[in-house]
Amino acid sequence: MKTKYLLLLLLTFPLNIWAQLSPEELVEGLQTKMATVNGFEATALITVDIDFIDISPREVKIKYTAPDQFEFDAKGIALLPKNGMKMEYIEMLNGANTTISAGEEEIRGIGTQKLKVIPESIESEIVLAQLWMNPETFQILKMQTFTRESGSYIIDFYFDDATSIFSSKLIVSFDIENLTAPAQMIAEFMGNAKVSEEGLP
Repeated sequence: MKTKYLLLLLLTFPLNIWAQLSPEELVEGLQTKMATVNGFEATALITVDIDFIDISPREVKIKYTAPDQFEFDAKGIALLPKNGMKMEYIEMLNGANTTISAGEEEIRGIGTQKLKVIPESIESEIVLAQLWMNPETFQILKMQTFTRESGSYIIDFYFDDATSIFSSKLIVSFDIENLTAPAQMIAEFMGNAKVSEEGLP
């Protein structure tokens, strides 16, 4: 009897490991995890890496109010692109949308399930978002977002551990050519930033 029991475990255990969650289950898992937080306030350090602009790191105060409201107090710095910093993806996931499975991919050594999310609202600034989600922790490790007016941008999320709900670090990457503001105007928003004449877009 023990032999049969052990054999059954060996046969079923791998199936449980590789069983995929549906796109709806992944989004529901993320929503459930987010729902445990009513709000928070934090101070973050922003560093900007643009070849032709020399910008010193700046502090920004962040306030979150459930379910999807973020407020940023960043004196002397413009948050670009604004869509990425407003975390509109949370509002998008909480609203009506179509979610499609897009396969699997490893991100920083972690297996993720890829999702394509299309908002159903015609007023949504986000046209399409692709998410790379850890199905075990319901954490988004990477997101590429396509917007109506601000081009596309990519956000990489870094978490302290598997229980973290919000990332402790994120990197927003975007093409400076998609921004309508000229380099000098961007520098003025940044305060004491200096623009190099070499390499201007």
